[in-house]
Amino acid sequence: MLAHSKTVTPALGVPADVQLEWAQYSPYIPHGIYSGPPAGCQITQINILQRHGARFPTSGAATSIIAAVGKLQTVKAYNDPDFDFLKTFTYDLGTNDLVEFGADQ
Repeated sequence: MLAHSKTVTPALGVPADVQLEWAQYSPYIPHGIYSGPPAGCQITQINILQRHGARFPTSGAATSIIAAVGKLQTVKAYNDPDFDFLKTFTYDLGTNDLVEFGADQ
C-alpha cells in the first residue's frame, strides 16, 4: 500500500477568491471530498482529468510578463502607493519547470 502525503497549498498572501481568477496560474483547489457511488451502483467507466503540478510560467508567458512589468515601470507615479514596489521590481522567476510545491503535487 502506498503512503500518500497531503499536499497543502502554500500561503500566498492573496485571498483565495483572487487566486481563482489566475486561470492556468491558479493553485489546484479540489472540487470536493470524494464519496463513493451510492449503494446498488456499479462503476462501468472511469475518466481521469489530470494536470501537472504548479510550475513557473512558460518562456513565452515570462516574456510577456517582463514586457508588462517594463511598461508599468515607465509610469511616473501610481495612484495607489501599493504599486510603488514596481519601480524597483525585477522579474526573476524560472520558466517551464515545476516549483517545489508542484513537484509535491
